[in-house]
Amino acid sequence: MLVKVAFSLISMWLGISLFYTAFITPSAFKAIPQDKVGEFLGLTFPIFYRLGISIFFASAILFFFSGSFVSAFLSFIGLLFLVFAEFLRVQIRRVRSKLIEDPSNKELRETFFNLHRFSAYSNFTSITSALLIILFQIFG
Repeated sequence: MLVKVAFSLISMWLGISLFYTAFITPSAFKAIPQDKVGEFLGLTFPIFYRLGISIFFASAILFFFSGSFVSAFLSFIGLLFLVFAEFLRVQIRRVRSKLIEDPSNKELRETFFNLHRFSAYSNFTSITSALLIILFQIFG
C-alpha cells in the first residue's frame, strides 16, 4: 500500500514537472512580455519546487518504510536536487536584482546564466529520478 501511494506521488510529480517544463515555461516566454516573464516565473517556480520537495520527501519516507530502498534513494536524490534548485532560485533572484542596477556587468550576466543552467540541470535530475523510480517500480 505504501509503495502504491509513493508511486502515485512520483508519477504525479513526473506529469506536473514535464507539463510545467515543456508547456508552461515556453508558453510564458511566448505570451508574456520579456520584461514581465521573469516576474511570472519567479512567482510560480517556488510553488513548483516546494510541491516537488514535498512529494519527493513524502515518497522517500514511504518507499523507505515499505522496504523499497532503491526507490527511497532515488526519491532522496530528487529531493536534494529540488532543494538545490530552490537555493539556486534565491541566488538567481539576488543576481537579477543586481543586474537591474547594472545591466552592462558582464560578470553578473555570466553568473545569472550559470545559475539558470544549474537550475535547469537540477530540474532535469529530479525528472530523471522520478522516471527511474517509475521504471524501477514497473520492471524491478
